[in-house]
Amino acid sequence: RYVLPELPPGEYGIRVFAVDEAGALLPMLPFVRTFVLTGSNGFQEDVTLEPGCLPVFEFVDAAGRALDPAHGVVTLSLRLPGGPAVPRQWLQKRGEKLVSADDELPGPGPCWPAEPVAPGAWTLEVTIDGKLRSQQPVVLRAGERQSERLVVP
Repeated sequence: RYVLPELPPGEYGIRVFAVDEAGALLPMLPFVRTFVLTGSNGFQEDVTLEPGCLPVFEFVDAAGRALDPAHGVVTLSLRLPGGPAVPRQWLQKRGEKLVSADDELPGPGPCWPAEPVAPGAWTLEVTIDGKLRSQQPVVLRAGERQSERLVVP
C-alpha cells in the first residue's frame, strides 16, 4: 500500500512496476495511469499487474562476435508486426554499472528494454548506420525473462 503526499491541483502520471527483493524488474507489465487532481478530490486505485515479458537480447555477427556500436550506430526497434516504431530505452550492465541508450544498443553484449513488454509476436529490427540489417520475428512469452541470441548479418 502506497500513499502519495499532498499534491497541488494538476495532472499527474503514475507508473507502477513489479520488482524483486533486490529491486530488479519482474516480467510484469507496468500499470500506467494519469490522474487530474482538483484540490478536493482523491483516488484510491487497486492495481493488478498482468504478466509481461522481460526479454534479454544478445546481438552477434555471422562469426558470433558481439555487435559493437563503436563500429557503427546500432539502432533497435521492437514493434508489433506492421505497427509503428515505439521509442524504447535499452539497458545493459557494464560491471556494476547500468547503462542505457534510447532506441540504440548501449554497447556490445546482452541488453534489454527498460520496461517489460506484452507477450506475443513482435518484430525486432536492427539497423547499422541507418541501413536495415535484420528484421526478425520474435515471440515473447508471458511471465518470463526470455533470452534470445540474434545473428545480424
